[in-house]
Amino acid sequence: MNKTTFKSLSIKLIVLILQLAGASQSHAKCTFIINSTNGYTVTVEVGAVGVNAPTSCTNGYNYTIDLDYNISFSGNNVPSSMYTLQGYLDCGSNTNMFFNLPNNGGIGTATTSNTWRNASDCQSATVNTLDCNEIRLVINGPGIKNQTLTCNSPLPVELVNFEANHTNTGEVAIKWVTATEENNDFFTLYRSFDGYSWDSIQYVQGAGNSLSLKTYETTDRLSSQTDVVYYRLKQTDYNGEFTYAAVAVVKTKQDLNVLKFTPNPAQTLLTISTTKRALGSINIVNTLGQNVTNEVIVTPVSDHLAQVDLSTLPTGFYTVVTPAGTGKFQKN
Repeated sequence: MNKTTFKSLSIKLIVLILQLAGASQSHAKCTFIINSTNGYTVTVEVGAVGVNAPTSCTNGYNYTIDLDYNISFSGNNVPSSMYTLQGYLDCGSNTNMFFNLPNNGGIGTATTSNTWRNASDCQSATVNTLDCNEIRLVINGPGIKNQTLTCNSPLPVELVNFEANHTNTGEVAIKWVTATEENNDFFTLYRSFDGYSWDSIQYVQGAGNSLSLKTYETTDRLSSQTDVVYYRLKQTDYNGEFTYAAVAVVKTKQDLNVLKFTPNPAQTLLTISTTKRALGSINIVNTLGQNVTNEVIVTPVSDHLAQVDLSTLPTGFYTVVTPAGTGKFQKN
């Protein structure tokens, strides 16, 4: 299926290649190509191929995902192994499913860490039905700085805008605009209160095929009190292929205290400070709505001051969520 390039204003993919493979059970297969400063290249092909789940699951179940990999080295000064070679797989609301890869390369199958699913579909679960659509590769080696590369599938939709705004009636107004659509079946809107767990809340019919601007609007009424809400958009085409498109962050209460970031943009070290309220716990969320706090080092200096080592964080825009308030910064 031919797909138009997805052009989200808020998301910039750093993966080089994504292919969708499989017949009755298609799955995401990613190819990462990493060039070292020492003259060699590492090529990592990895894709989710199967679900390990029990045969009975009336009250939910634990499961793991198998991923096939092919890791090869080429060029000059090829080392005996990498320092770090591992990854994370996202399956719907179950994110950061860890898997390890052999540092010295080769062909084989890796298995993710165990995770819980609150459903009774263990006998029919596939990597597609579980929404296993994003793979993040963490690599570090001679001549290759520690970095995280992200791979997910492109939308057959050119997204112009995706926004969510809290209204004075207590509802959240959500709107997105597409410039073109190709074989677009429907959208699914997800909501999260912590940036980790996501719940699907609405389905919106797509336009199918369109070469003109299409505007979609809906509302969400919040039943619980919260300071911050995250919304994520997923698109599914007629063949059942899908991807997550964009994330919007909504502050439902006026911040009593504004977070200050120094410098902003930052390259390696970010200082977060407040004046009135203590910072408390610090969570950092990327533009995909994923909590990436475990990819940085947070050092509390005082109740109102903390320093964050961003050296291993990919470039981009991030949202900081604390009990004292929220704010955005840019990593260069």
